[in-house]
Amino acid sequence: MAAIVPTHYQYDTPADSTRIALGRTIGKSGEVADFVERPNFLYASANLRAIFERYFRPTLTTTSTSNVTLPDYYTRLSTTRDEVEVLTEGANCTVTVGIYTTGGALIGTAYSHTHSGASQSTNFATYTGITASEVLVRVSIKVPSSGTASLFFARVLEQPLLAADMP
Repeated sequence: MAAIVPTHYQYDTPADSTRIALGRTIGKSGEVADFVERPNFLYASANLRAIFERYFRPTLTTTSTSNVTLPDYYTRLSTTRDEVEVLTEGANCTVTVGIYTTGGALIGTAYSHTHSGASQSTNFATYTGITASEVLVRVSIKVPSSGTASLFFARVLEQPLLAADMP
């Protein structure tokens, strides 16, 4: 089995670090274009690994006052991790982020926050009590009362590794 290891990258440096930078063919035979998702390098720079990260462009919107649930996302946590950091950004919406076992049982209490008003707001919370290393991340959004709910991003970061966890 063979693998291609990219040797050249084209970086797109926008005001945020959330975009996917396109690689390009440099002009030699055998070179292949590829994608580099920079948020994955958050782990190397800040010791926080993104286990779930979705930026919605265009913005995810709904007028439903009932929860609209996105597809579950499977991920693995380090066996020594028992909490994650949850960040959401939205406007006029209630965002709920839950961590579930692969069997579908909610672990602990789902994190829920209402982003009030028409302007963007960001919220952060620590989700504790995770007892499994293979989990499902479930995100849902709804309008708290009336209007249009907008979800800009949802991010779940694994808690930092400690020196004692290093080999």
